[in-house]
Amino acid sequence: MKKTILFKLYWSLITLVFVFYFQNTAIASDEIEQIKQAIKAKGANWIAGENWVTKLPPEERRRLCGAIPEPIDPSLAKLLSIPLIDSLPPVLDWRDNNGNWVTPVKNQGNCGSCWDFAAVAQVESWWKIHNANLDSMIDLSEQFVLSCGDAGSCDGGNGALALTFIETVGIPTEACFEYQENDEIPCSDACSTWADEAITIPGWGWITLEEDIIDNIKNAVYRHPVSAHFTVYTDFFSYSSGVYEYVWGEEEGGHLVLIVGWNDEEQSWICKNSWSEQWGLQGYFRIKWSNCGIGRYMPFIWDEMAGGSALTASPPQLDLSLIFGDSISKNITLKNLGQDLLQYSAMDYEVPVMFHPDSFMAWDNMSWWCGDPQIGGYGDHWLQYLQTPVLDLSNTDSPELSWMGFWSIEDPSGTEPPWDGWDGCNVWVSVDSGNTFNVAYPTSPQYNCQSMWSFGHPEQGWNLGVGVPGWGGSCGGWIPVTFDLSSYKSENVIIRFAMASDLAFSVLDDPTMYGFFVDEIKVSDGGQVIFENHGDDLLSMRRIGRGFELADWLDITRGVGAIQPNDSTSLDITFNTRNLTPDYYYGLLLINSNDTTMPAIEVPLNMNLRLPDHDIAIEEVWLPGENIPILFTIEPGAKIKNYGINNESNFDVACTILNNGQPIYSDTSHVSLILSGKSEIVKFQPFLALETGDLDFSITLLNLFDDYNSYNNKFHSSSLATYLVDGFETETGYWSFQGGWAVTDKFGGHNGSFSAHVNDGKVYSNNMDATMTFSPGFDFSSIDKATLKFWSRYITEPDKDVCYVEVSGDSLYWIKMDSLSGNGFSKWTQYEIGLTEFINTGYTKLWVRFHFVSDSSTTMLGTLIDDVEIYPETPTYVVNEVTNESIPTEWNLYQNYPNPFNMTTRFEYSIPKAGDVKIVIYNIKGEVVRNLLEIYLEPGHHFIEWDGCDNNGILVGTGIYFYQLKVKGKFSNTKKMIFMK
Repeated sequence: MKKTILFKLYWSLITLVFVFYFQNTAIASDEIEQIKQAIKAKGANWIAGENWVTKLPPEERRRLCGAIPEPIDPSLAKLLSIPLIDSLPPVLDWRDNNGNWVTPVKNQGNCGSCWDFAAVAQVESWWKIHNANLDSMIDLSEQFVLSCGDAGSCDGGNGALALTFIETVGIPTEACFEYQENDEIPCSDACSTWADEAITIPGWGWITLEEDIIDNIKNAVYRHPVSAHFTVYTDFFSYSSGVYEYVWGEEEGGHLVLIVGWNDEEQSWICKNSWSEQWGLQGYFRIKWSNCGIGRYMPFIWDEMAGGSALTASPPQLDLSLIFGDSISKNITLKNLGQDLLQYSAMDYEVPVMFHPDSFMAWDNMSWWCGDPQIGGYGDHWLQYLQTPVLDLSNTDSPELSWMGFWSIEDPSGTEPPWDGWDGCNVWVSVDSGNTFNVAYPTSPQYNCQSMWSFGHPEQGWNLGVGVPGWGGSCGGWIPVTFDLSSYKSENVIIRFAMASDLAFSVLDDPTMYGFFVDEIKVSDGGQVIFENHGDDLLSMRRIGRGFELADWLDITRGVGAIQPNDSTSLDITFNTRNLTPDYYYGLLLINSNDTTMPAIEVPLNMNLRLPDHDIAIEEVWLPGENIPILFTIEPGAKIKNYGINNESNFDVACTILNNGQPIYSDTSHVSLILSGKSEIVKFQPFLALETGDLDFSITLLNLFDDYNSYNNKFHSSSLATYLVDGFETETGYWSFQGGWAVTDKFGGHNGSFSAHVNDGKVYSNNMDATMTFSPGFDFSSIDKATLKFWSRYITEPDKDVCYVEVSGDSLYWIKMDSLSGNGFSKWTQYEIGLTEFINTGYTKLWVRFHFVSDSSTTMLGTLIDDVEIYPETPTYVVNEVTNESIPTEWNLYQNYPNPFNMTTRFEYSIPKAGDVKIVIYNIKGEVVRNLLEIYLEPGHHFIEWDGCDNNGILVGTGIYFYQLKVKGKFSNTKKMIFMK
């Protein structure tokens, strides 16, 4: 009993030691090498190396990344720009721009204060450039911002808020308050004269928001260095030189740095970091444009314009009617009516319009629904309107509005004065054709809220003021609603149904928050119907939304620049409809400027996208991704859609495949009929790649007539046919994981960050029976030999917890081909499994799986599998193969050859009956040196080779060794051999 307990404790200790070693030592030593391999594989142009940051524990490295980006509502953000330069230099570096205008690199230390250092670095460079003081040794206090401001802490912060603090309070020099890597240092520790020496900035604005607009960034950096946020991945810590781009590792956190220049040829930003001069290129690095999200939400120090009311835009609105597939450009003219230089920045957005006819929970067949079908209700921060056309009520006697309504919105409870409701809906009326609106009060049912947070709150709502009434909560089902319109007897009446939500709590939090439904709208005067809509006429009502989303169908040329007094410029707005579906689209051009006396100008960009008469398109394809393993059957296919108004018939769809430019496959499918708006799936004959090469796939529509769009009639993609079945870096869907197998990046891989592990990155469990099966199987119908190769690392309880490599000809009955057990953890090792004997036996398809089993005692790290490959050749390392077709009549283990041997020898053996075969190498002391083979074999003459290495992959020493063949319950024999180095 004591021995058993000691044995378990021993192996538990060994397991813990290996876990610690692997995670904190082995992975650290391998990390740089894996990053270098990933750089090479991607063809990236940078160098990784060790530095003081890579030597830190993972949690301390992550602490260096403390930037928290601030997602600003564009309607509230001041988005600004500096003058557009027509001919920007191809290279700019403020460290060598007629002098060095960048202050020395600093070290934030063990504190997540990069947000602080980047903001202060921008202020320092701005001050030197603004004051034309090249020789200034200005050094401002990061500790002052950390201790006295509210922009963040050592756990992270926001660079934009740091600039706001410097704008309103100021910042003294480093000598006044030295940096101490500690956010708990009280502000009172600053020198008593800090206010007398504090530097302030005139203000700041965003030069980018959600999109990293390269022109905006370059024009800003041309003025002075600018802070930039990006996402740090594990490989970035090891940056040494070159142009960084992400190739390896997991997301570590957000980081803020200072962009000091660019290089057009490299398409890179030159950045100053805050990890000391002992990191990177003396504290600097270069990074590819747009990589890791760099360039979003960039705050820029600017000078305020004093003129006021200077900017105009013409026309004030664009309304277009286009056909699906069109791409056209329109102009917006901006004019500067002021006396100073006007700096502007224009951003395009899509305005979410959520009122739409829908059958969901409708009153009858179709009702107006203010909701999102994708989420089943309404979302956060909506302001949505549904408006009637202009109505003439000037000659009515007793005008009335009646409609059927249903609302299920956030409950009003929990509010505090002056608010008595959260999200809500109501009705507004305008008597001046929509120039102004006021809330109308219903006859029945009365509003249950008199001051709704969502409509009125200046920050969390839509800033319409205190006292906006409406309905909140749920009305319990469809109910009739009436309004007396007697006080609105005008010839210019517009009625608006409205719904507003605040920044939190919607259907995303409660599935019963369905939104606002309207139907059976009727404006009448006694028996006379003036207007009616039954939720099925899209054109008779106007839908308006507030809020901003990125508009992929809009693009601006010259969206940033400057206009001289009494001058103008033109913006080119491109409408691209190719990735849209026919519908109404509402865009917005938001133009900000350095004129702070006026709000941003909004130019609506509305588009009615119509169906073409004839348009057949390839909507979706079923083709391989970037890589395809050989001997793996694919079934090409496509979904074809009729976007046209008319039905289409009798056309063909062709699929072709080229290998290195030579045709290797062609098939055509005929389509008899596709109705308007419907889709048809076409399939082609299966394809099997027998050799590696660059494959080009094309699917093309043929024999079309009067087709409006040609761009969607052909699809082309490229794949690389390789021996690699799976490197586990991307999801392929090839594997069926059962019982614990999963892909993980917790231990790294042989190549890259990921590998397959028996228990998803954790120590494996007792009594496991887990399989990882290549579910598509391999097609061997066209080859006469095959070898499976894979890389592995493992540590298990020897001979008790085992990972078997198994194959099957029907995916039901499995044959053990190899086993991994014990300590094979010191390095990644490649293993080979010969499969030719299955082809010789008549198998045309074969499945492979990794089968891990454990007993009820000790658990350890388990087995890692990576870079599984298939080759149409015989093995070159360990071979298990039938040597001829004759079946032996006697058991035999032959003398190895050569003997004595150096490096490699060969063992041959004969088994007249099938059985579990095991071959073990022992030293002269009787100790196990190598578990060479453990497999179930059919009768035949077999052979296997030994490379002179032990179970750890280490070459054994010169001496006498024994090799033993055991066939469970049937045969055993041992022979002697001599190994000579």
